[in-house]
Amino acid sequence: MTGNMHLTKTVYSDLEILTHFWCFKRKTIAATIAQALEDFEKKVDERFTEQQLNHQQQRFQQDTEHDLQIEHLKTQHQQAISQQKQVLTTQIGALEAQRSELSTRNAHLADKVASLDETITTTQMLLSQKHANMQVLEGLKNQLDESHQQLQNDYSQLHKDNLTLHERLTLIQSILSAQPAENEGIDAFRHLLYTDYATFAAEESSLADEAGALLNLQNILNELVYLNTFPAASGKSIVGVAGGFSSGKSEFINSFILDKSIKLATGLNPVTVIPSFVVCAPSSCISGAANNGGSIRLSSKIFKALSHEYLSSFGFDLRKIMPLISLQVPMNEALFEHICLVDTPGYNPGTMNITEQADRNTSAKLLDQCTAMIWVIGLDPAGTISQSDIDFIRQQSFTAENLYIVLNKADVKSQVDIQSIMAEVADSLMFAGIDYAGMTAYSSTRSSSYDIEKCSLEEFLKEKNKRYNIISAYEDKIQNVFNRYEIALQKDIDNVQLLRSKLKDLQLKTLADAGARAVKDLQHISDFLSQQLGNQDKMKSQLAVSLQLCRSFRDATRQAILVMQRQPQAY
Repeated sequence: MTGNMHLTKTVYSDLEILTHFWCFKRKTIAATIAQALEDFEKKVDERFTEQQLNHQQQRFQQDTEHDLQIEHLKTQHQQAISQQKQVLTTQIGALEAQRSELSTRNAHLADKVASLDETITTTQMLLSQKHANMQVLEGLKNQLDESHQQLQNDYSQLHKDNLTLHERLTLIQSILSAQPAENEGIDAFRHLLYTDYATFAAEESSLADEAGALLNLQNILNELVYLNTFPAASGKSIVGVAGGFSSGKSEFINSFILDKSIKLATGLNPVTVIPSFVVCAPSSCISGAANNGGSIRLSSKIFKALSHEYLSSFGFDLRKIMPLISLQVPMNEALFEHICLVDTPGYNPGTMNITEQADRNTSAKLLDQCTAMIWVIGLDPAGTISQSDIDFIRQQSFTAENLYIVLNKADVKSQVDIQSIMAEVADSLMFAGIDYAGMTAYSSTRSSSYDIEKCSLEEFLKEKNKRYNIISAYEDKIQNVFNRYEIALQKDIDNVQLLRSKLKDLQLKTLADAGARAVKDLQHISDFLSQQLGNQDKMKSQLAVSLQLCRSFRDATRQAILVMQRQPQAY
């Protein structure tokens, strides 16, 4: 069809001739073109008619096939609907039969339910009557139980009051009758302090802070008296365990005691009333230190009862006659052989009363005697370090290697919370300018650490578990006191020498400038100034006395400690 749609070669030839000879054969070519176009149009019409007939025949054939298919599908659909109708009719019949059967059963069950309702109503009435009777009986029983309990409480209180009164009187009698162990060194130290030193201090006037020097020597004497009462602590590193109340200080120490029958008192309220010194020993022994330097044995029952409430029942402050308690208990020697732990009273800075203020002061005084401190923070009440804790730590003089932080009760926190709290505490201490040897999240009930920063608690204790020369330590304290006297006296001697030299120079200058008469006129002024400057020889004599007293105090201290170390240990 495509070939027939194009112009024939004749037409092309005619067009070419027309191109060259248009002017000469125009009519002939035009006729030829017209004939060719006419023939072409006829062929196109014939071809179009033929195509149209073929298309109509194909469409008629397709319509016929579609009609046959539709009739066939209609037949199949009607057959399927008929089959489904038969199945549904059968099922409906079966359901109708089941419904009829269920209706019959429901009617039968309704009769039974009505019968059961009547039975239940009758039973409830009977139960109500019995319940009322039971309430009456229970009321009578409760009255009898209350009466019985009241009688038991009254009896127990009478027995307790009688027993407690007897125990209190026995305890007070034991404390007041306790006699200190003889120690010639302490006696010599006391004699030097209140006789020779008192005479020296009365005559000497160079040292401005003489009251401070006296207080330092008295503190040394008190420490020697306490050591004589508790010689087991002699030569050990004193590690104070401090913190707010309910931070778990006592429970922390308990976690290291191997004898489970001996426990420091624990509780939510402040329970550590009398400070306790705890040392490692083969067997257990509890002693109370009397204020006069004596020592008494305490039963575990009395020891566990020592709380604020129990002490208030005495009517006076028992700590005035028994300021300290010592515990010798089995502990891990690798950690505590040469360590003495001090359980200090806690305090509540938010509601501090007179008693709690006294506890805080007692803790501060005890920590002054310690070589290291473990600060305990409870994770259950606060969960972090408070500003009052920071202020208290700042007031102490512990260097970084002698300060350790324990976040106690770590078992109540998740590991994520523990790490967050440790970071917060570390930041707070850093901002406060407080450095420390290490920090650990610790569980006293499980005796285990959960997380550690810097050195571990075990490493810290091992570092402190070293016996030190206690004699040298006390000699250094005494030497520091008398060094102040020596410096003050030597300064006064030097000042007197300087002033006398200047006065002599003034006299010579006056003699040279104004003559002997002027010197004579100024003689009474020179004499007066010489008297005011003091006796230089007397100052030198006092300096010699100071040096001798220092040696005597050191000798007495050495003798006292040697006597303590020879005393047998009470286990």
